Amino acid sequence: MKILKGYVRNRYRPKTCIIESYVTEEIMEYCTEYLHDVNPIGIPIGHNLPDKFGKGLSTCKPQIVDLNLLNQAHLYVLHNTAIIDPYIEKHMEQLRIENPLHSRDEVWIQNKHIKEFIKWFKNHIFTLLQRPDGVMLDKSLKYLSFLPNRCVLQYDGYYISGYQFSTKNYDNKRAAQNSGVSLVAQTMQISSAKDKNPHTGDLCYYGVIEEIWEIDYNDFRLPIFKCTWIDSNGGSKIDENGFTLVNFNRIGHKDDCFILANKAKQVFYVQDPSNSQWSVVLTYNPRFFMEEHDNNITSQEMFVFTRSICKNVYDNFDDIPNYHIEDGGEIELDITGKRKNKKRKKLKN
Repeated sequence: MKILKGYVRNRYRPKTCIIESYVTEEIMEYCTEYLHDVNPIGIPIGHNLPDKFGKGLSTCKPQIVDLNLLNQAHLYVLHNTAIIDPYIEKHMEQLRIENPLHSRDEVWIQNKHIKEFIKWFKNHIFTLLQRPDGVMLDKSLKYLSFLPNRCVLQYDGYYISGYQFSTKNYDNKRAAQNSGVSLVAQTMQISSAKDKNPHTGDLCYYGVIEEIWEIDYNDFRLPIFKCTWIDSNGGSKIDENGFTLVNFNRIGHKDDCFILANKAKQVFYVQDPSNSQWSVVLTYNPRFFMEEHDNNITSQEMFVFTRSICKNVYDNFDDIPNYHIEDGGEIELDITGKRKNKKRKKLKN
């Protein structure tokens, strides 16, 4: 009632003032849904707003990590950075030319590429920098050609892409569960050890976060998760009801335990009541986050679209049913603030 009373500016027409102010406020709130980076009036701003770059939710702890783990994390970053893709293709093509006997063995080429790519990429970028046009090379390529700082920042919790993640050890101290992750990745799938012509397809991996790192490339930092992954061969299945189940006793992919934080999707695990060894996977959609494929409209198109909405609302304003007042008058609301009084003929019984 206090809010409605605040709408009254003319004490002779209190109901009219309330109706006019209320409808105007509803129209403005409707229009703000289509405006970019506009905070609604009177509603507190949430602390966990979407942040594609991420932020730590705990005090960071500097930690010197094992060099093999750092190489593994660095290799994953290189394989999942768009500007590195041409160099990956170039290195694999070079391996096929230098090793004609194994040129058709994709498994051998892939394993050779994993072992040698970090060193090859560093030397290749160094060679490009020596050329006269080396100054035109992307700045990020220069930093990615070197290993990140061995001293990484570790967190117990991290917020990114609308998800609030935490490590498994931190979850053990709390009732909430935020350490479950899933990742859909393109994987080279083979039917047997002798298969030399594997095919590439999307495969969903499930696991839990063991450690949260921020690795430092001097010019920028990247958040990554060190995870324990469930073996995709026998460690997960889909039951007759369509639910995905995982078995935490079957761990795999120990040589590829890192993922970029912005690639992770959060999931929850609930123990299967019929079999304690299996857990049901529950997915979760992040709050306050718009997917990339829903954000293809430009700011100019959004502005034109918003103006057309406002114009249609105001043009059709006269179509709104009239409000009847007890004194026998009839009031039509006008967006300019003017009122038109009309007298209505009373029907005889």
